Amino acid sequence: MTGPVAVDEARENALDRDLAAVTDAFGLGEVTGAPRYLADGLMNRNWQISTRRGRFAVKQIIDVPLEAARRNLRTLSALAADGIPVCTPVISTRGDTVTEVGGRGTA
Repeated sequence: MTGPVAVDEARENALDRDLAAVTDAFGLGEVTGAPRYLADGLMNRNWQISTRRGRFAVKQIIDVPLEAARRNLRTLSALAADGIPVCTPVISTRGDTVTEVGGRGTA
């Protein structure tokens, strides 16, 4: 199948092959349902996943170099530490805001 439908399906399913590695890298726990692709994201591919630890947004970084993404996510953490109400990133088990799986950055 080709055309827009195939592209949309490929985009929506892009997390499937990396899901276990991503949840392990961030210590998110066992996934309890199918990831839900969030088509309204502006710059990256985004999904909502549910695990035994809660619900999380997973972002496949495609719009900036990974170092820029790391800097941006560190900024969110700093803003939260200063009392600014922002969504804070989950830190990986290696202490990073971004993990690289299958040659792609994920936060």
